[in-house]
Amino acid sequence: MRENGHENPEQTREITGPEKIVRQMVFDLPQTPESKIPKNLKDLAMYLKNVRLEKISPHLESAEVKILPSNVYALIGPNGSAKSTFFNALTSDQESLKTSMLIRHGKAPSFRIARLLQETDLKPIEDLVVTEAIDQMASYYAYEDSAYQERPDYDPNVPGEMSERLSGLFGLNLKGDRASIKVGNLSGGEKTKLCLMVALMSNPDMLLLDEPNNHLDLSTTSMLTNMIDQLKAKGITVIFSSHSEDFIKGVNPDEIFSIAVDSQKRILTQKDFNPDSINLAGRSNPINTFNQRWGRYLGQKKLSATIDIHGNSVNLKIELGSPVCLLGKSGIGKTTLLEKMQEAVNDSSHASDWYASFAYLPQTWPEQIINGNLDTFFQWCYDTDDDNTESYAKAKKAFLKKLVDSGIVTQAEEGSFSQPFSRFSGGEQRLLWFIAIEAADKHNFLVLDEPTNHADKALKETIGNAIKNFTGNVMYTTHDIAFVKHMSVGEGRSKVQVLESAKDYIPGVPEESKLVISHWPDNFDSEDFQRYIENLNKNAARATKNLFD
Repeated sequence: MRENGHENPEQTREITGPEKIVRQMVFDLPQTPESKIPKNLKDLAMYLKNVRLEKISPHLESAEVKILPSNVYALIGPNGSAKSTFFNALTSDQESLKTSMLIRHGKAPSFRIARLLQETDLKPIEDLVVTEAIDQMASYYAYEDSAYQERPDYDPNVPGEMSERLSGLFGLNLKGDRASIKVGNLSGGEKTKLCLMVALMSNPDMLLLDEPNNHLDLSTTSMLTNMIDQLKAKGITVIFSSHSEDFIKGVNPDEIFSIAVDSQKRILTQKDFNPDSINLAGRSNPINTFNQRWGRYLGQKKLSATIDIHGNSVNLKIELGSPVCLLGKSGIGKTTLLEKMQEAVNDSSHASDWYASFAYLPQTWPEQIINGNLDTFFQWCYDTDDDNTESYAKAKKAFLKKLVDSGIVTQAEEGSFSQPFSRFSGGEQRLLWFIAIEAADKHNFLVLDEPTNHADKALKETIGNAIKNFTGNVMYTTHDIAFVKHMSVGEGRSKVQVLESAKDYIPGVPEESKLVISHWPDNFDSEDFQRYIENLNKNAARATKNLFD
């Protein structure tokens, strides 16, 4: 027997870590018999009529969903609109999908859907060396995945060849000091690349990409845009969700699925893509206190420190007092720099008789937060082991009031804190953090690792206001150039710096060279910057040419 196109997990053989990752991301679903497909629907890859998802409130409804093979679709909607829930209904949670007609029509006995999750649980392979994990997943597809072997173009050599191409393209064929790095120590961007590799190697009929440009640097995002074009040419249907107008326009999908939300219903509609009428506004956010000054004052301080990143000594010289934005490629060491910068600030403050109280927003939440509730989350944000103090009780009460004001929870009562953290969307979880830190009212230094991941347009504006109006110091990373453009102008503008290898901008420096921090152009509309983006796109097109042939 098989489950989800793979061997039944009830069997006695041990399921390997790589196989567990594939099971999270690849789904082999029953095909609709040819004789049961109406003549006018035989050209479709998937068709759903009178769709209703009742697992969420308000319900998600759609009169009809038509998905063609070799087409690309963008799924848009504000934070909390149920985009990921819709993807769940097509894959891992089919029981929640109510429809009067469901047709799946692919090229093999089963209809294969590969899905890139917003955050994949890589714990089953976190102790494997990266190259070993990649080799094991390629081997699983080639020799153990029975559904993969039933594909009409099956070739056991293809997964290995594809893994070699993609690992080279994504920079995961790690060498030198990083050759022995384990999956658990990869950066957020590198983990996303690894998961994207797993999906692309699976030879699917349909590829679902849930906010794929989260964590990805500019170069990889440009490569992904070109890959989607090639997948379309190969006959693979692609549906992706995104809050980035630049990314959506770059992909240039055939059609748009849009989810509109009000207090009574969620409605999914489908229409042709028009680049001049993309509505990514998001729901209005009643939290308006970030339009005013907030947080604790720290003042202008000069920080000078030498920080070790991947065996390289980086000279960090920052004049605090204005927000500092740190850019850099995935895996270059930005997260490490943020973490060690906090240590350096503490050392400097002790020597200079000034004190920094940090609030740290990580790229991904620690396990106790993912598996906890709002009470666990707020205590973690407040950073205390003693939740019986008067100041903690006051901050917790303020937090709950702000949640109710924002519409995130509907009842101002203690029971609201028992709600699981995982019930909130990725964007809502980011907003929860900012609300909690504002309610705590004890921090003078925000350290934000890619704060706009998962955020819709309205939330990005809220986050931008929070950073610009924070009275203390802020240091943050991002790959969102539209956000950087917004943050680099006006009052409270950010100082933009780049962490990069010296070889990227100093002629003659060898490949294995030190890391340095350099200044980024002040004018993002300049010809130099536009030329930089054009060259990036050209290089990505060359690198991905004929990738899937």
